[in-house]
Amino acid sequence: MVSSLFDEPVFNEVCRRLARGEPFASITLEENMPTYDVLHTWIKEDSHREQRYVQARLEYADSLAEQIVIIADSPHNINPEYNMWSKLRIDARKWTAAKLRPNRWGDRVINEHSGLNGAPILNEVRYVIHDVTPREAPRTIDHDASPDVPDALVVANPRPPPP
Repeated sequence: MVSSLFDEPVFNEVCRRLARGEPFASITLEENMPTYDVLHTWIKEDSHREQRYVQARLEYADSLAEQIVIIADSPHNINPEYNMWSKLRIDARKWTAAKLRPNRWGDRVINEHSGLNGAPILNEVRYVIHDVTPREAPRTIDHDASPDVPDALVVANPRPPPP
């Protein structure tokens, strides 16, 4: 096990191996490597180290995607257990790559909003004013002068003018 004091060559090796597709947990289990906690302490101590670690994780996701192709292209055994194991390995790598780098390896989800029967959504604002005299009610919009503006006012139950 490596000392808890920061060691640049060891950290570089961890990042290099992580970027090549070795799981972080398996790297930290080796005798000549720092523990999981020590590595996370090193990463949190310095923003430059954190950036290098994040970049290594992004490259790790890309490496997992490449491993998927290798596993899928390997000769398949007639043994169903082997095929199931290969599928599990592929699915685990797909899931991990999608979580680490969703913009590149995640499923693309597009939400589209539409109005009734697929029509565009209408943005319309109407004000309803009750119990106003015709004199109190503002003028209505002239649609001939401004066809893009919807009705902005509906006057309901106006009071009759005072005598």
